[in-house]
Amino acid sequence: SKSHHELHQEITERIQIQKALIEQRAYFLQLFENSPQAIMIIEPDGKVVEVNKGFEIIFGYSAKDFKGKYSKNLIVPEDMIAEDETFHQNILSGKTISKETFRSNKNGELIPVAFIGYPAVVKGQIEGLFVLYKDISYRKKFEAQMLHQSFHDSLTGIPNRALLMERLNRSLERSKRRKEYQFAVLMIDLDNFKSVNDSIGHLAGDKFLSQFSDQISQCIRSTDTIARMGGDEFAVLLEEFNTPQEVFKIAKRISKIGK
Repeated sequence: SKSHHELHQEITERIQIQKALIEQRAYFLQLFENSPQAIMIIEPDGKVVEVNKGFEIIFGYSAKDFKGKYSKNLIVPEDMIAEDETFHQNILSGKTISKETFRSNKNGELIPVAFIGYPAVVKGQIEGLFVLYKDISYRKKFEAQMLHQSFHDSLTGIPNRALLMERLNRSLERSKRRKEYQFAVLMIDLDNFKSVNDSIGHLAGDKFLSQFSDQISQCIRSTDTIARMGGDEFAVLLEEFNTPQEVFKIAKRISKIGK
């Protein structure tokens, strides 16, 4: 039989283990509840076990809309249900999935999210799934702004040299594949623009350039591209025309601006 000392030591160890488990659970609950990420715990068959406050904030639903229900597809857009099912099955097979995708909030608005899903393992068996969502709307908006700035002129808002060259290269490739495809490039600069800047100032000159780009835009079709190459130089890429006369008509309209 065990001595009094051994029993006391065993009880002490059990208390320490129990205390450690309680602390672990407390840490997990704090992480779960206070995480700014949306967290879902899902059973293998798709029933939602729990969602956290971050989920409620990001998607606008309350926990009772999901907890204990087969309702996770409320946030999955219809055209992404098959993708989500693939994620689900891959996670159940033991994989961790990390993707950028879209989910819907309660108002039906699409939200770009970073998706992370991994299996919940209990005693060596996969008993469910953890799914985390991070709202990346701000980052996507910032990336779009940076992309726009890198391909557009800051003064006039129209495409810049880089975007024109990209579209021109695309037109060259298209003309190799399609014999009937025709395109043309018009180079435009303003006569005596330096004297405008010198006489009425750069602010007025900038306004003049913006108005001029607007007027060129009205002379071309929506399928064409106007770009500011720098200073008072502009270029127009004309695509998908049938006869050279169409190009001449547009060039004539542009040449009459301000006259």
